Amino acid sequence: MSIGKNIQFYRIKIGYTQKELSEKLGIATGTIQQYELDKREPKFEMIQRIAEKLETSPYNLYGIDEDITDFNFSKACDWLDEAGYTVEPQDEHDSESGVYQICSFDEGTICRLDAQDIIALVEDCRKQAEADTDEQTVKYIKLAIKNQK
Repeated sequence: MSIGKNIQFYRIKIGYTQKELSEKLGIATGTIQQYELDKREPKFEMIQRIAEKLETSPYNLYGIDEDITDFNFSKACDWLDEAGYTVEPQDEHDSESGVYQICSFDEGTICRLDAQDIIALVEDCRKQAEADTDEQTVKYIKLAIKNQK
């Protein structure tokens, strides 16, 4: 389903009208209508706000299975660890922001990426090294992280 259809689904599931949701978000009812009709796509910050009001996650509004994403993120972090990097929430007091710091012992924070970008980076490196060894995957990851600076 599209983002708009997912917004509509979760809005109806929680029992809000378009007007009620728009009032909770401080936006026009017409904006909600445009989102739900897929005539306008909300920015990520708005997706986060909508998800909060609808008591769901941004992943669900995007139509992404959270369990699969969490599993892939965990595997991506394992690969980054193998390459000598740690993955930490950007703000140590707020692990819900979805932005993570990629750090190394020598260089400290190298870059900041969200979970989906971390998964994509590692998956791209694994594809490049598919016929090669795990060592080659680690080399591709190190190169990709350096290019994120």
